[in-house]
Amino acid sequence: MKRRNELLNYTYKKYNPDFIFPLDADEFIATDKNVNPRKLIEKLEPKCMYKYRMKNYILNGKESKVKFIPDRIDTLRITQEEAKYSYKCIAPGKIEIDDVNLAMGAHTLYDKDGKELPFKKTEDIYLAHYPVRSSTQIMSKVIIGRLNYSKLNSREEGGGFHQFEILDEIIDNGSISAKTLLDISKFYSLKDHNQTIKTEKKPIDTKFCKKLTMKYTDDSTSDKVLINTLISAFSIINEMREDMQKVIKENDDIINSKGWQLLEKIRRIKKIGK
Repeated sequence: MKRRNELLNYTYKKYNPDFIFPLDADEFIATDKNVNPRKLIEKLEPKCMYKYRMKNYILNGKESKVKFIPDRIDTLRITQEEAKYSYKCIAPGKIEIDDVNLAMGAHTLYDKDGKELPFKKTEDIYLAHYPVRSSTQIMSKVIIGRLNYSKLNSREEGGGFHQFEILDEIIDNGSISAKTLLDISKFYSLKDHNQTIKTEKKPIDTKFCKKLTMKYTDDSTSDKVLINTLISAFSIINEMREDMQKVIKENDDIINSKGWQLLEKIRRIKKIGK
């Protein structure tokens, strides 16, 4: 988040934007109004922060081989739980304060004192979110996520237990089953797995796009999972090594300091006196 907030404030100062949309690669701005979403965005007040609903699209097991995700995944999930909290923010362009900060997940925006900026909700546009796209994507996410978690905590401390269950399946079978993938997609980010979940076939409207080209077209493979795991593992190892070297250096600095050496002399004098 620190890096993202640095980029946010840099963008304000350098580009004087109309709005800033904090987006992840699996999120697409959409509307039900049968127009280009840009036309609706241009009607927003540039001095106001907006929040718009995030709608989650899930797998149904009958996806085509189309590479463009919004064309391949067209099943909208409808639950009571996500209707309560699934909003993300649109950062205003004409802002009169310095050093604003995005909350984790970009659900809101704070000033430098931690006070939430005033906002309005807009239902004209929404954010189509595709969090689960393939088994290899989820395998890579779970493996790397558990490696990073294990750097900070032990498995027994209970954090992310559901992901450890998925990790166990990967370790035991080398992959995850189709059922596991569909379950992960169905219940993604939901706390209550017993609630009623409805679905609707509702692909987002992209007909206003004159030409859609894919920048990243390589298919995800088990080789990609291995590569991502190795990169992450060595990065974690290097971070831990640097932390250890820092601790050793700090201890050396303490031990070699004049104050420490004087303290050692006093200790030796005390020992001789006994």
